[in-house]
Amino acid sequence: MPPHAACYGRPRMSAEEHRKASDPRVPVAVLTVSDTRTLGDDASGSALAAGLTDAGHTLVARRIVRDEPSEVRREIEAMVAGGARVVITTGGTGIAARDSTYEAVAGLLEKRLDGFGELFRALSYAQIGPAAMMSRAVAGTYRGGLVVALPGSLDAVTLALSKLLLPELPHLAKLAARTAPPSRQGTTRDDARDATRAGIIVRDARPSDLDAAARLAAKLVRFHQALDPARYLDAPDLEAGYRGWFAKELTRPERVVLLVAEQADTIVGYAYGRLEGADWNLLLAEHGALHDVWVEPELRRAGVATRLVREMCSRLTTLGAPRVLLHSAWQNREAHALFERLGFRRTMVEMTREADAEG
Repeated sequence: MPPHAACYGRPRMSAEEHRKASDPRVPVAVLTVSDTRTLGDDASGSALAAGLTDAGHTLVARRIVRDEPSEVRREIEAMVAGGARVVITTGGTGIAARDSTYEAVAGLLEKRLDGFGELFRALSYAQIGPAAMMSRAVAGTYRGGLVVALPGSLDAVTLALSKLLLPELPHLAKLAARTAPPSRQGTTRDDARDATRAGIIVRDARPSDLDAAARLAAKLVRFHQALDPARYLDAPDLEAGYRGWFAKELTRPERVVLLVAEQADTIVGYAYGRLEGADWNLLLAEHGALHDVWVEPELRRAGVATRLVREMCSRLTTLGAPRVLLHSAWQNREAHALFERLGFRRTMVEMTREADAEG
């Protein structure tokens, strides 16, 4: 062993060695902040998505949200909870009356990466001169993920992507992951990464997803019926009933969350939850209820359920739920273990007695 190593420990890795040791494929999400843009005319969002995927990264979500701080925060929280290790926003970083992305992002950040904004404005100055000072581009960590807020212009996005983000993205994501709170480390983090590597995207359900979601919901009901036919409902036309119900629920986004897990354009899982009021019969205060979770059997150990449950909890909390409750069949021990890993605790035990039972 060289003398300096014996005296001072292992030599520190260089920046280049850190880059080589980082996972080159990072799960990323793109969020466009705009009151007017659509996916059809969102040039900056499209440039980000294309540039990231061309570099080998995995795009797990791409959305457009209005320039409202609460909506921007909600989407970032959901993207990180859904497995994105890097979230890049575009738009709303200026000083106009409706520009509020900086306030939304800065309020979430746990560790500011001040050098990003400084370098971006220096590079912008070389291109556009003093107007660069009006950009409030910012970056930092949030719950083990990296969040970057960029301006809305295509030139600004291209500049930041090519000169700052792509050269360091795997390294930045690796360092950001070390800042995750204990509840996001260990098994659940590995599960979320497994789902991303399997090409799973967790997103809001659309009307075109209702047939698939209803089919999975019917499987969930039949699963419970097989566990205890005397306890669980045996209803006709399960798929048609669920499809109609979900169609109505999608019209209430202020209270209802319906998520799907998608792999290669196929829906392989879903989760359904909503805000519920106080129920004195059940001794329940107002809460968020996670009513349904189902993942196709072949993907049960790929982390899909972890991502669905975590994103559901994040969405319900953002909608105002002070807590999230669920019911699980007592025989379903695998589900119990998952929910407990994700922070749920046991609170009630349901018991059933048939009319003809003795004793």
